[in-house]
Amino acid sequence: PEPEPEPEPAVEPEPEPEPEPEPVAKIERKRKKSSKVTKPPKPPKPAKTPKTPPAVKPTPPPKPTPAVAAAPTGKASAEEHYNSANNLMREKKVPLAIEELKKAVAADSRHAKSYRLLGMAYWSIGKQASAVEAFEKFIKLEPGHKDVPKLKELIASQKK
Repeated sequence: PEPEPEPEPAVEPEPEPEPEPEPVAKIERKRKKSSKVTKPPKPPKPAKTPKTPPAVKPTPPPKPTPAVAAAPTGKASAEEHYNSANNLMREKKVPLAIEELKKAVAADSRHAKSYRLLGMAYWSIGKQASAVEAFEKFIKLEPGHKDVPKLKELIASQKK
């Protein structure tokens, strides 16, 4: 009998080599690239609604001063004439301002600001005697006003 051929030994296949691990830096680059591509866009932020302001308490009207509280007579008040004269002085319309100031002191002989402005108006057109008279009335009505020392100097310079 013929000898039976020897069976070939079973060869185990060689295990496939495991892939070498990628360097960390390479992995990070891949992540960054892929995150740029796959990252969905951010939704827009909702618009902020404006805050409502806190409730404001209505302020009571100011209490009228005695000069303002006077019953209307149909004529302009001393303060109105004074304000008109002040505007005329700014516009260099001195004679018209003097007329308004005369009306102001006629409406209220104790309206000190009108005397002061009247004195300044007279002084500006060279009528120093009339200016001194108006300044003296102002000083009598408002002795503590900040302009009094200067006005007293002007008066003194005219009485020399």
